[in-house]
Amino acid sequence: MPPFRFRLAKALEWYGEQCRMEEDRLRDKIAALKHSQAELARASEARIHIERDLLQTAVLPAAELLALARYRRRAIQEEQGLTQERIRCEREMETQFVAVQAARRRVRLIGKIRERKLTEHTVEENRELEELAADAFRAVHFAP
Repeated sequence: MPPFRFRLAKALEWYGEQCRMEEDRLRDKIAALKHSQAELARASEARIHIERDLLQTAVLPAAELLALARYRRRAIQEEQGLTQERIRCEREMETQFVAVQAARRRVRLIGKIRERKLTEHTVEENRELEELAADAFRAVHFAP
């Protein structure tokens, strides 16, 4: 009997590579989300620090108060922009996670087909070996 050869081996290899690429993209999306979250936390902390300084200062010149108010307004706008960026990153990550799951399912499906074909091949090979052994036994013990 010829050795086992899986006809979909190239497809399995290709889907495996596609799955690895999707997983790499997911890692990139997760890294972008973590970066976005860190930037948002940094901006939020800076804004809170400014507000705390404002509240703790008893007397401020009008020009300095105006500058701090502008800085605070800009910090709030930056936080809003970073929040939108974080939301976008979360959506992209979720979409990519779905793509990774689909790629893994394809690889798993073809892997199961390969396993089933290998099992069928092994059963057939064993059947042929048993027949060959039985023929050899009959030839040796029941020869005329």
